[in-house]
Amino acid sequence: EEALYGAEIGTPVIFETTFPTPYAVNPDLSGKDVTFEITVTSVDEVKLPELTDRLIQKAHDLYYQTVDEYLADVRKYYESLHEEEAVNEVKDDIYARIIEETEVLKYPEEEISYQTLLYVEQAVTNATDAGIPWNVYLSDYAKMTEEEFAAQAEEYAQLIVKQEMVISAIAQKEGLEITDEEYEAGKAKYLAETARMTEDAFEEYTEMTFEEFAEVYNFENELLKEEVITAIYDKVVK
Repeated sequence: EEALYGAEIGTPVIFETTFPTPYAVNPDLSGKDVTFEITVTSVDEVKLPELTDRLIQKAHDLYYQTVDEYLADVRKYYESLHEEEAVNEVKDDIYARIIEETEVLKYPEEEISYQTLLYVEQAVTNATDAGIPWNVYLSDYAKMTEEEFAAQAEEYAQLIVKQEMVISAIAQKEGLEITDEEYEAGKAKYLAETARMTEDAFEEYTEMTFEEFAEVYNFENELLKEEVITAIYDKVVK
């Protein structure tokens, strides 16, 4: 979005970026450099009404009585949000350091094969959905040979399995586990904040139940990961 600041209508804007690693939406693009070219075709301007006590009272069903009261609450919310973002940055850094400094002596072959298969299936699905033959997708879009793609798939699988092994080991040592209540809360949060759809809509969109999705993408391990990182953060920071 920042690259479009100041862009003029009809004038192409070209900018470069790098996909994160791993990139779950399209694993074969993980870590890849990409160039986007975007042309702004129109600009819409929204004219807001004057912020008055009466407007605030009407918009919020008299919950707020004055503009100052409303703005104070908004300021408090964003200060809290900023603090949460700062904490998450620290947690991400702690987790990244743990993963980076952990050495895996032997990977479970079955898990590596499974994660490699998921990676390959996602790439093939992307090519199929785009109507592009696999060999063309590989050479023209992923820009790699079959051997390079296979190596990338294995590297991705090792990273995912390594993360799972680290989380599992720490959770076991600290006596952490996901209860049924925590799972349901995590499920509700994912549907509301990430998927942004009801469970029925999610099932229709993904063509699988949430439980099937959770099994394929190891959703419970993601919840456990959050719990583990929070526990480590509390020990390190607090």
